[in-house]
Amino acid sequence: MWCGKKKDALKRKMVAVVFHPCLLVLVLLVILQTAALPLQVPSNIDSSQYDGQYIPSQHDFHDGPIMQWDPNKMVFHRYAMSYTKCSITNDDSVVFRFLNRFVETFAGTGFDCASILMPSLSNGFGRDCGFKSPKNGQTVKIYTSTDLVDWNLVNDDAFTNGPSWLLEDSIIFRPAIVYNPRSRKYLLWLNRLPRRDPVVEAYRHSGFVVGVSDSPEGPFQFVEEEEEAMVPTAFKGGADFGLVYDEDTGDAFIAYGSWHNYAIGGWREKYYPEWAREGHQIAIEMLDRETFTTVAADRVHTTVTSLPQESPSFFKREKWFYIIHGDLCCFCQKGSDAKVIASRDPFGPYKEITNLNPWDGFEGSPHVRGQSSSVFSFDEAGSSERRFVWTADLWFSGGGLKGDDAQFFEEIVFDESDDDERAPVPRRKNGNEGRGENEYSEEL
Repeated sequence: MWCGKKKDALKRKMVAVVFHPCLLVLVLLVILQTAALPLQVPSNIDSSQYDGQYIPSQHDFHDGPIMQWDPNKMVFHRYAMSYTKCSITNDDSVVFRFLNRFVETFAGTGFDCASILMPSLSNGFGRDCGFKSPKNGQTVKIYTSTDLVDWNLVNDDAFTNGPSWLLEDSIIFRPAIVYNPRSRKYLLWLNRLPRRDPVVEAYRHSGFVVGVSDSPEGPFQFVEEEEEAMVPTAFKGGADFGLVYDEDTGDAFIAYGSWHNYAIGGWREKYYPEWAREGHQIAIEMLDRETFTTVAADRVHTTVTSLPQESPSFFKREKWFYIIHGDLCCFCQKGSDAKVIASRDPFGPYKEITNLNPWDGFEGSPHVRGQSSSVFSFDEAGSSERRFVWTADLWFSGGGLKGDDAQFFEEIVFDESDDDERAPVPRRKNGNEGRGENEYSEEL
């Protein structure tokens, strides 16, 4: 009985301590202070170290965008390609290994690009990592996070119910997503390559397909069920692309590279047959205003870069449209550059204003051996300024397994200009001055 009374007295003292007003106030202040702290954007690489010692990604996600759908909530959705744990060196033939080494040494690309150049060296279409069909594991997965560090898988396959021609006879790349407030639908766009061997032939027939969902987490249903019903863009052979939504007008736009977009009247047109005029300039078109599932009927378009360029990241900050793009490379082991062009009008004219990742680097921010992937932005409670983050895929950082390749994050900040006709110049936050800062080229 005495022991029971002592226990009760001790319990009452503990309750009194836990619920003491001063302690409660202190806990509340800590919570509020913690909530007010700005989100620390993570990086797979220490910003001071660029020696190739990359930290493998915790998840198999690449190529895709990160979205904050509700500006009042710190919830991020990540739409990413899954490349599986296949080995990038899974063919030991003498010819294949020689070609791999040649491509890697002289073109700065990676081992899994051999099938682009020659047919059937590695049992043809779909053998090489990065060029598999959804049936073989190359698909789009969706993750959520509240801190950009810990990610929760919410959809293992965004296109589980896709048509057979997509799941079995295609390879897909670089998902991009946009929300249409008119239709209240989420539109997930994909770059799609039909089955061809070698893969370079597939690129000549590539384009875009679109899935629709009521939820940002899917599942997505394809707009068209017919194999050839890809988006009718002005240029054929559609490749890497990006989407942007203009909140001021309610319109959306696509910036895309194309194997058949080349300078009219150039030497390629004079001496090459049409199928071989691979130019890969980046073009811009407006999406259909009502659906966002196709391009506008009048097909208004413009070309905004020199030759050859790919991997466009398309975004808007305040009244300026930006496109970050780089030189062509196939899963480039040595990375690529990240040239920045800007315009007040989505159709241009654009001016090149800087390079976030030049080949020879700049003071404080040496060249990252990654290929520019996307730029995402988010709002944060207590801050009036929207934050932007540049991402790049670190191909061949996963120790030989494609799915383990990491992704580089670095926040970008903007140096405002006193000249209203000059776009604020972005630079990497952990670096110093970017290449070409405050220096404008002629209109492209």
